[in-house]
Amino acid sequence: MELVLAAVAGDWFRIYGWIDITLLSKVKAESLLVHLILGGISGILSYYLFGFLYSLLGRVGGGEGSAAEVRTAYAWSTVPLIASTMVLVPIGLIGINPLNLGPTVALLFALSLYWSWIFLVCLAEAHRFSIFSVLLVLVMGWFINLLAQTGLGTLLYLRGQLPA
Repeated sequence: MELVLAAVAGDWFRIYGWIDITLLSKVKAESLLVHLILGGISGILSYYLFGFLYSLLGRVGGGEGSAAEVRTAYAWSTVPLIASTMVLVPIGLIGINPLNLGPTVALLFALSLYWSWIFLVCLAEAHRFSIFSVLLVLVMGWFINLLAQTGLGTLLYLRGQLPA
């Protein structure tokens, strides 16, 4: 079940990442299928990478959670995001940008806050420590992610594979 949640969450991030979700009504079925497949694959890869990284960082911070427990916490914390898809996709399919609708924006904001809280609580429970400790672990993870992305971009730039 957790792999299914991870795959669907990957699809959510893929679809929600489109700046103008009204494009859903104009996208060819083949293109949408490719995005859904890639989103599912990236969601599952993120599920395993997240479990490994945050179990390791959590243990550095004094947590006790295994990679499997952290993956479970991550997967179940994505349920509010998946629920927001039930709002976003139908509105996008009829060609209305949900970000132009005040109540929809408020609902998405509330779901994002709810997801953030659920995520923190689930991760704290998996590691058996406080929310404050989870925030420190997340900051460490974001910093590692930033270093990795910046380092990769710099490496590709220095090798001449990225334009200036």
